[in-house]
Amino acid sequence: MTNPRPLTVAGPGPAANNPASAPAYAVVTPVYNAAKTLRPMIEALLSLSPPPRAIYMVDDGSTDNSIEIIKGYSGVTSVALGVNRGPGHARNVGAQMAATELLLMIDSDCYIDSEGFSRAYERMTSAPNLAGIMGVPVRETPPGPFAGMFKNYWYHLEFKAWGDPPRTLYGSCFLMRREAYLSVGGFDASFGRIPCEDAEFYFRLVQAGHVFERRMDFTFVHDKSMTLRQLIRTSFERSVSIIQNFHGKLGRPGAPWTLREKAMWALEIGSGAAAAIGLPLALGAVLSLSLATGALSPPTRELAELVALAWLVSVVMFFVSIRDKLTFALRDKGLPFAAGAFMCRMLEMPGVALGIVWGSLHRRPIPPDVQAYHQRSGISE
Repeated sequence: MTNPRPLTVAGPGPAANNPASAPAYAVVTPVYNAAKTLRPMIEALLSLSPPPRAIYMVDDGSTDNSIEIIKGYSGVTSVALGVNRGPGHARNVGAQMAATELLLMIDSDCYIDSEGFSRAYERMTSAPNLAGIMGVPVRETPPGPFAGMFKNYWYHLEFKAWGDPPRTLYGSCFLMRREAYLSVGGFDASFGRIPCEDAEFYFRLVQAGHVFERRMDFTFVHDKSMTLRQLIRTSFERSVSIIQNFHGKLGRPGAPWTLREKAMWALEIGSGAAAAIGLPLALGAVLSLSLATGALSPPTRELAELVALAWLVSVVMFFVSIRDKLTFALRDKGLPFAAGAFMCRMLEMPGVALGIVWGSLHRRPIPPDVQAYHQRSGISE
């Protein structure tokens, strides 16, 4: 299947033409090697109230048995793209196929809460000027590596702190009007599997005057298993994408960051990276001071003390930058979880810092084929 762009605004579904009836919605899910999570994900969708008019599972070139699992459910439409082109393209294909006023976009590793969806749906039907509502991952996640449990938990706390309207879009689960989706050209499929395509899509929505909300009671379980290595790599990749988008080299940039936002991010990233990188140096300094104090020359001892002190200062500054979330985690989950969250967040920061540097130095030019694609889609370069 070829890229459906430029997207066109087709008429809404039959429910939208009848004011006495509730608006119909269709589910669109990009699928890529999701055999592990597809069954509970689809079963959660089939329990929604009101039920969806259609469910489109758009397989983005999976190499596992995802398609076979999808075909085992009646009322679920499988769309096989054959080639892996990224979730943005898959979502656009599903949005073009839908003929409903509303779209529920949800990833294949997310299990939606029926009651929370019903509240979001009711809000959309009662607020015609609202373009969409973003769902929020629950704090509790299925058992797995601690890094994945931490990341979902941290996302929840970040979204809670945002308020409304949200600063960006978490694209794993959101309900929105199809007309608004198509009016901005849908997702920029040139991202491929580069992260943050959801944020860039949201920036275009906001700049076009569309309004989103995030609801803390519109929840889903994000069954995203992630090792510490994957956490650090993902943080690096997202950081590169954010910086390249900020510089206008990866889709349309969002609103400029405020001075306070820049200062808070600089404090968290700088102190966290210093604390993580300096940890082995600090341990070496402490061991030297503890075990070989008499054998150290005065200059060496002073240097070891300075290294240990500098590391301690960076840890304190990092704690200050995330103290609200850590305090909540301590009350909610206890000291072991809060301590693990502190370490995971700290270990993320070198990857984030490296991503900022990499994204700033490699401001890649937009290839000619992507420039033409952007021009057809109405996406600013």
